[in-house]
Formats: sequence, structure tokens, C-alpha cells
Amino acid sequence: EEIKDKIKVIDWVNSYQYHVVVKDQNADFGICPLTPNNFNYSKSDLKQIEYYASGIACIGTVFTNGMPSPYDNGFLNVNDKCSVGDIQKIVDDYCDPEKYNELITKQYRFLIENHRYTEDPHYITQLVKIFT
Repeated sequence: EEIKDKIKVIDWVNSYQYHVVVKDQNADFGICPLTPNNFNYSKSDLKQIEYYASGIACIGTVFTNGMPSPYDNGFLNVNDKCSVGDIQKIVDDYCDPEKYNELITKQYRFLIENHRYTEDPHYITQLVKIFT
């Protein structure tokens, strides 16, 4: 099934309700489109982490000009010159339930092994160091 008519843009919502909105979408894939500019070169990978934690396959943008992207370490990436067709190929490839579940498992492992979830004591320690 074509994705071009199924892409939904989620409007801004306050931080306290954001996680509810993400979970309520019941999305299989989350797309993180970025254009190359100074603001995006300095972004964090928070959107990727949110998708990983929600069990959503994250498709992130990497830059063709060599500048860093918050999604450079992602499992599914497209470059900043991609088309909807390029994203469609990834979605089609990961519609195989076994392949999709392997990806979701990798994403969860990434969160755990890299201390990227908020309940992790290592993560909490790092936050305390930053803010004290």
C-alpha cells in the first residue's frame, strides 16, 4: 500500500501530552525529515529515542554535505535528497513482520545498551551532572 497518502503531520502539543499523542497514533514508522542548516546540524536525537521507546521504526535524515545529523547512528536512514519513493522502499522492505520485529528489538537494545532511557541510573547520573 502506498504511503504518500498515509503520511500524517502531528501538530505541536505541549511536552506533558506529547508522549500520549505519539502513542495514540499507533504508527509503525516515524519519519524524521531534516534539511541541511545550522539549526538541524546541532539537533539532538530525541525524536529517534522517542520513536525507539514507543516501538516505532524510525526513518531519520542524514546529510549529504558531510555535516552531522542527529540520526547518523540510526538503523533506517535516508539522505536529505530522498524522495517519497525512497521512503516507500524502506517501508515496503520492513513490512515483513519478522524483519520489522528484528528492527524494533534492535532499537530497544540500543536504548538499553546506550543508557538512553530515563529510568536508567547512568542516564539519571548524567542529567544530574549536567544540571548541577
